[in-house]
Amino acid sequence: FLDNTVTQILDLDPLTHTVAAYPGNYSDYIEAWTRRREKQWAQWRDEQAEIRRMQADIHRTKMQAMSVELTTTPAIPPPVATRRKSPGKRRRARSGSNVTRRARNG
Repeated sequence: FLDNTVTQILDLDPLTHTVAAYPGNYSDYIEAWTRRREKQWAQWRDEQAEIRRMQADIHRTKMQAMSVELTTTPAIPPPVATRRKSPGKRRRARSGSNVTRRARNG
């Protein structure tokens, strides 16, 4: 019925909210719509393959950089544990007081 009555079909895409005009009858519309969807799927698959390739390149580059860094950077020894004195046992040095007493006593 539609093949004999329509000369153009307007298609509203609910995802992109765009209108596409398809000239011809309903059979022409179905054929063009199918080709368009197949082209979009092919493009999406190509994009996904490119994304996977780029991620693999990034991973490979990171691993190479880490390998180079580990072989060229000397190993850093762990820090030596130092014993800290408790705050109550600290003596403050008085400015010149010990020197002055020794000089008087001596």
